[in-house]
Amino acid sequence: MLKSLRVSAACRRLDHWLLPPRCVFCGIPTVEGEQGVCDPCRCDLPFNDPACPACAAPMDGAPGDMPCARCRARPLPLETVIAAFRYAFPVDAAVHAIKFRRRLEFVPVLASALTGALRRAGLDADVLVPVPLHGVRHGIRGFNQAFELARLVGRDCGLPVSKLASRRRRTRPQTGLDRAARRRNLEAAFGVEGRLSCRHALIVDDVMTTGATVIELAGRLREAGVERVSALVALRRA
Repeated sequence: MLKSLRVSAACRRLDHWLLPPRCVFCGIPTVEGEQGVCDPCRCDLPFNDPACPACAAPMDGAPGDMPCARCRARPLPLETVIAAFRYAFPVDAAVHAIKFRRRLEFVPVLASALTGALRRAGLDADVLVPVPLHGVRHGIRGFNQAFELARLVGRDCGLPVSKLASRRRRTRPQTGLDRAARRRNLEAAFGVEGRLSCRHALIVDDVMTTGATVIELAGRLREAGVERVSALVALRRA
């Protein structure tokens, strides 16, 4: 057994020497602890700070503990929203590459940022609910990016990932739709099979714009017995 472990460790060292890990953004070799992103690129990433503590909308120059004007006028029907990044280069290009070019090497980087943001927030969620894709779109794409993110966050934070939510209706892409059209587009789009025995569900998605997607899914989760619902998203548009 010990000999086998030594051989395995030697193989990993050889693999690291022959194919050193590289930064997913610039391609230079990374060192241990950089987790797929070199330190110079990490310093340039558009982390979402400061942000509205309620909806996570970017709040440049504003205190991070005061809700934004939109939340003061009409709060989202969610406990809170946590967003790792603002929707800006290069993470916006990374999400596009994941969804449309199957560049899944970006997923661990985004998931690591989500894990860090969740831990800093100290949220008491007890289950992760990835936003589901319709079966047709899932079949074409081959994966659900929200589930891939949730899977890694759940592993690192010790949280289960629920598969009870489903996309019952194939909706139009939200891109290009205004706030009202986004809400109409998602009416009755989601369903939840059975009851969720949890107090605080955390919806996981890649991008949040107006919040129409998470709001619609949150409503279905409450109907399924969830007391509180929050959202964890990789990128937040202003």
